[in-house]
Parts: sequence; structure tokens; C-alpha cells
Amino acid sequence: MKKCVAYIATVVAILCCLLADSCSEKEELIPELSISHNGAELASSSLNFDYAGGSQTIKIKSNAEWRVDCNSSWVEILPKSGRGSADVTIAVGASESSRSAVVTVAMRNTEQLRHSFNVIQYAAEKPAPNEPGDEPDEPDEPENPDS
Repeated sequence: MKKCVAYIATVVAILCCLLADSCSEKEELIPELSISHNGAELASSSLNFDYAGGSQTIKIKSNAEWRVDCNSSWVEILPKSGRGSADVTIAVGASESSRSAVVTVAMRNTEQLRHSFNVIQYAAEKPAPNEPGDEPDEPDEPENPDS
């Protein structure tokens, strides 16, 4: 009986060591990162704004920490970093001229995994000719040399 208890204790001890060793190994994280806008993938595409500006929301899906950067200060991004999935707001103010910027979403510890997209704002529309208040001047009557 004592041999049986000693044998079982030895087996349990070996199993505990094996289990502890397998738990101490880190699982390799396979990085995942995707960006969408209105349900469609946004990578290598663009967010477009008219002259009045406004805001649009993108969806980041990731299994790790990420950050969002932009090469222009006129594009506001909230939040600029996070972990896992999140909604991120991209906002621009009004502008009378066209402009563009590049936004990049990257995983913090895996710089190779990044997606970029353009933010484009179009200039204010000019009124169509002959709208009220924009009529051309009446041409001068030609002078009559006979008079």
C-alpha cells in the first residue's frame, strides 16, 4: 500500500511539473489588425470630407495594443491609442481649400503590421455662373459712329 501511495505521489508530482512548465511558456501572439469604415475595409483607401468638415468613425479590430498617427495637425483623432477593438473618430474643421493627409494605424510591438489611409478634404464649392447675385454685367452698347 505504501508503494502504491508513493507511486501515485510520484506520478502526480511529475504531472504537476509538466503542467507548470507548459503554463510558463508564452503563447506566440499572431498579430491581427484591420480597419473598416461603414463595414468596408479602409486600408489603402480614403475618408473624404467636404469643405464644411465634420467627423467620421472608423472601427479598429486588433488583438494587441495599437496607435494612430497622422502626418498633419488639422486631422483630429480620438482616441490615438488602445488595445483590442475600438471605434476611433476622425474629425476635420472647415476649410476653403483642398487638403489631404495620411493616417496610419500600427500595432505597438509589431511595427511591420500597419495600415494607412488618406484623409481628403475638398475645397468649398464655387457658385455656378448666373446664380442670383452673380449675374454678369450687361455689355456696353456699341457706340454708333454715325451719330
